[in-house]
Amino acid sequence: MALSQHPPIERLRGRENYDSWKFAVQAYLEDLELWECVEPTTTEGVIAAVDPKKDKKCRAKVILLIDPLFSFNKQVVIVENI
Repeated sequence: MALSQHPPIERLRGRENYDSWKFAVQAYLEDLELWECVEPTTTEGVIAAVDPKKDKKCRAKVILLIDPLFSFNKQVVIVENI
């Protein structure tokens, strides 16, 4: 099985690159149709349920784009908390 390619997004290192990282990750997740895991859509004030498979995939994609020195990401259950 071939390993998937990582996008050319610099890993999050902290405040110094957060703004550019956030912008790039949002575009990446939108392209993969996973952004709804971060910002679920709402209809008339009701938040749509997020598919658990998509949430797991989104979480993995985001964690791989964070510098391994951050230990907090091991505790994250859903992507919205990152």
